[in-house]
Amino acid sequence: MTSHVYRGFEVRSDRFYHHDTNLWALPVGDDIVRVGLDALGLEVNGTLAQLTLVEPPCRVVEGDPIGSLEAEKYVGALAAPLAGTILRTNDHLVRDVTQLYAGCYEAWLVEMATEPGALDHLVTPDEALEDFTKRVEAFRAAGVLAW
Repeated sequence: MTSHVYRGFEVRSDRFYHHDTNLWALPVGDDIVRVGLDALGLEVNGTLAQLTLVEPPCRVVEGDPIGSLEAEKYVGALAAPLAGTILRTNDHLVRDVTQLYAGCYEAWLVEMATEPGALDHLVTPDEALEDFTKRVEAFRAAGVLAW
C-alpha cells in the first residue's frame, strides 16, 4: 500500500474512491468491501458529533443512505458509494465517532457484499491521487478549505 499526502491530506492507493461522497471502498475479500470516510471528507464536515448506520443486512443501491452523520458543518445522510448488501457496521465507530480522527482509513463504516464489477465506476487506486488533488482544489476554490 502506498500513501500520498497532498496539502496535508493523506490519500491511500490501495482502495477505490467515490468522487462525490468522500467515501472510500477497500476490497477485503471475494466481492467484499469495507467503506469509510476519507481524510478530505473528515476535514470538510467539521467536528464530528454523531454517526448512525443502517441495520444489517440491508440491500442498497448507489446513492441510498447507509447512515447519517452529524457534524459541525454537515448534518445529513451518508450515501452508498456502490450497490450491495451491507453485512456489518462498525459499532465501535457508532459509539465513538471521534475514532475517525485517529485513523480515517482504518475506521471503516460498513462492510458490504458486492456484485462483480461494482467498483468499476469508482476512482481507481491508480487515479486516486490525481482525483483527490482535484477535489482538494475544488474545495479550496469554493472557500470550504482555508489555504
